[in-house]
Amino acid sequence: MLRPSSIATFPLSTPRLLPFLLQRAIDGIASLQGAKQLVATYRENADLPHDEARLRSLLRHELSKSFASGFVTGLGGVLA
Repeated sequence: MLRPSSIATFPLSTPRLLPFLLQRAIDGIASLQGAKQLVATYRENADLPHDEARLRSLLRHELSKSFASGFVTGLGGVLA
C-alpha cells in the first residue's frame, strides 16, 4: 500500500518514473521489504557460515518466489 505522501509525489512523466520505482525497490514500500533490508536480514543470519552461503540462500529464495509468481500468472492465463 502506498503512503498518501508517496501518491502525491508519484511521477507521471516517463523520465522520472524509472528512478522513482528503482528507489522504492531499494528502500521498500509500506510493508514490502526493500533490497537494503533484505540484504541486512541475510547478512545477520548466523545459521549461514559465510557470505557465499548467504548469497546462495538469498538467490534461491528470490528465484523460488519469481518462479511461483510466474507459474501462478501463467496458470491464470491458461484458465482464462
